Amino acid sequence: MEKVLISLSNISQEFSGKTLFRDLSLTISEFDKVALIGPNGTGKSTLLKIIAGIIEAEQGSVKKEKGLLVSYIEQKTDFKENTAYEVLLNGAKNNKSGFEPDTLAKKFLSQNNIDGNQNVSNMSGGQKKRLAILKALIANPDIVLFDEPTNHLDFNGIEFLENYLNSPNITWVLVTHDRTLLERCPKKIVEIDSCYKNNTFEISGDYRKFIEQKELYIQSVINKKDAIKSILRKENEWLSRMPKARGTKAKFRVENAYNLQDELRGTEKLLNKKSLDFEIQSTDRKTKELLKIKNLSFSFPNKKIVQNFSCLIRPKDCIGILGNNGIGKTTLLKLIIGQINGYEGEIKTAHNLKIKLFSQLRNEIPLDYTLSKALSPKSDSVVYQNKEIHIIPWAKKFLFSEADLTKPLSSLSGGELARVYISRIITEEADLLVLDEPTNDLDISSIEVLEDAILEFNGAVLLVTHDRKLIDNLCNFCIGFVDNEGTILPFADYEQWISFLKKKKKEDNKKNLNNKENLSNEKLINNNKSKKLTFKEKKEFDEIMGVISNKEQELENTKNMLNLTEVISDHIKLKEVTDKIETLETELKNLYDRWEYLESKNEL
Repeated sequence: MEKVLISLSNISQEFSGKTLFRDLSLTISEFDKVALIGPNGTGKSTLLKIIAGIIEAEQGSVKKEKGLLVSYIEQKTDFKENTAYEVLLNGAKNNKSGFEPDTLAKKFLSQNNIDGNQNVSNMSGGQKKRLAILKALIANPDIVLFDEPTNHLDFNGIEFLENYLNSPNITWVLVTHDRTLLERCPKKIVEIDSCYKNNTFEISGDYRKFIEQKELYIQSVINKKDAIKSILRKENEWLSRMPKARGTKAKFRVENAYNLQDELRGTEKLLNKKSLDFEIQSTDRKTKELLKIKNLSFSFPNKKIVQNFSCLIRPKDCIGILGNNGIGKTTLLKLIIGQINGYEGEIKTAHNLKIKLFSQLRNEIPLDYTLSKALSPKSDSVVYQNKEIHIIPWAKKFLFSEADLTKPLSSLSGGELARVYISRIITEEADLLVLDEPTNDLDISSIEVLEDAILEFNGAVLLVTHDRKLIDNLCNFCIGFVDNEGTILPFADYEQWISFLKKKKKEDNKKNLNNKENLSNEKLINNNKSKKLTFKEKKEFDEIMGVISNKEQELENTKNMLNLTEVISDHIKLKEVTDKIETLETELKNLYDRWEYLESKNEL
């Protein structure tokens, strides 16, 4: 018999006057792997917080096994601690594993190649998300709750997450819109939506089985709707005669008629669900080449972004740009569309190329704008497909009500903001659509509509996303970063890129192992030759710290040159300075290596 860990019975919740769910029930048993899905605004995140005990349900009951330890990973990652070590130390304080918190924190840092002294404020969104997951797992909880865990995670982070989710003998509940994750990890899927009776539709199995079962369910609802209508016609005729429902049988018949009317409304709500509906307008220009890149190279100080990259972009191309966080995908997009200069090589565009950008930052519109002003900045209507549309039906097209129009953008959810930005990019024709993480915060149905619109778009698309299903369904080829030196290669698809990286990693590890063995042998030979400092080495040892200090000062002075306008604005000078920084850093590393060697001999 399954051991029940958490039981929710008939819980109801409202938010800002809106009913999220009513009379919802859910049971989580030991070793359950549950995915919660559903449209934005149906209360998935709120439900997780109720399970975690962060908020209390307004109605209904929540029962938990005594002593149950629950870890919760929220959507937005915000740490009070300063360093990665402090984050994991706090997470380990109430762990069930029996390890000392300090020992456990250091073990997790080592296993995941994380510098414990790294300041969390300097981490990328993906690094913070991964650290938040580790903080939740380090306590060895009975159940883990994830709210959109793949948001901001790169492909390495997603692989790490999937490996954990598929581990045996663990219990978790997650909210996600990642369809690939849904196909690979859950054993149970629960869709939350007020159109269902008791707000949920639940199946045992993965996402593919969920889709099959939901289609069968909707067909049964269609069949049932016709049957209910037929019965209701007779019952309504009977009700219209206003019988005096004094007898038990008559009262039951009246009650049953009203229940049938409620059920009919429920089925119609399910069958007539509103979803996004839009097309992305292209110029339909007949140019064979929209954009041509030849031998493109660009570097930031201490970091190469792209080296000798060439690519041709044509109409109907959808090109996926693959790479882990911080590798330079967004920078590459900005180079291609002309937002960054100072590169080497050539970028040629077709005459009067029209580009539309969907930025992952979504900060182009001030958050104090009302929804009305954001949707239509200049008037109370927009022009779409050569037709003028009033702001109210335009807002409804993107699932907003008339009452929402006066709300500031700061009050909208991430999914609602994403819909606002979609509305902005489709009002004008484009030759090239540049999408940087467009699916962040969108629910599954909205992602599928966006996917269909991109498929129908006659221009070209550059797509940066960690949504593997979107890449598989849309991209006719991909370009992928394969190292930290700016090397970008073409790939048929995401799987080919991943296979290439894994093979390269094995080869690099083997090469490093051989190098270490050679160095060990060399060190052994050198140790046998001489175990103490020679007179010349003693003199060098006495002076080397002064040399290191001078070299560090020279490096700092050179780095300060990057703040000079005459350097930043001149790509030749900028390259000279960044090359010098790279040389000085190599020299400084060699000096420290030499100092360590002399120090080890001096201690003999």
